[in-house]
Amino acid sequence: MFHRLFNLPVVLVADAKVIQEIAVSNAYDYVKPRRILGNLLAIAGDGLLFGEGEVHKRQRKMMNPAFIYSNIKVN
Repeated sequence: MFHRLFNLPVVLVADAKVIQEIAVSNAYDYVKPRRILGNLLAIAGDGLLFGEGEVHKRQRKMMNPAFIYSNIKVN
């Protein structure tokens, strides 16, 4: 952990297993900081990339079929 501008604490994760735990296994336990994403949300909206909770789950469920191996393999 280190401190950035205005002495705000930041945790830097470098271990692949911990990143997987955060990003995949327990993704909904970690919320994205809205104060940082404010401008991006105004431009891009609450879509799959920036959505949280039930909004993200619904959008991810709709997008999953597009990422099935048979749909993305190169002939």
